[in-house]
Amino acid sequence: MSVHACKHGWANLEAVANLSELLKRDYDLDKIVDLASKWQCKKMLHLGLYLSHKLLGTRMPGNLQFYKNSVISEIGNNVSAVMFKNLIELKVKDTANRFSFFHLNVRDSFIDKFQYAFRVIFRPTYKDWLCCAVPGSFGFIHYVIRPFRLIYIQLSKLYA
Repeated sequence: MSVHACKHGWANLEAVANLSELLKRDYDLDKIVDLASKWQCKKMLHLGLYLSHKLLGTRMPGNLQFYKNSVISEIGNNVSAVMFKNLIELKVKDTANRFSFFHLNVRDSFIDKFQYAFRVIFRPTYKDWLCCAVPGSFGFIHYVIRPFRLIYIQLSKLYA
């Protein structure tokens, strides 16, 4: 549940409440933490636990050390600030932008961060396919064009 909520940038309090309710059930947290380590999403799990504890007062076992992790608390504080700001302003989080420093920061390893950035830069989106229509056999061209299209968009914004 934490991984899915991270995908959406912890956009709303509902995800935190769902995790909090799930944590009230009987579970083997040590096994969950071991699996998160194995799947390289431990930081995402700890962020979910941190938000659940901080925002809703969910009780955590004493053997968890994520409270002492300044990176998790910094990300968690930023997420909760944005979450409540959006709630107050009745905003829905814009998920159209595929890149965010949040998604980069919640990755556990440098390799995961690199793979995320690589996918965002080179994997074509629906807009890429629409902007440059080519026959199906030349679809690979979109992977080459995308970085240049992103540079063009950013330069257009900079000099607009």
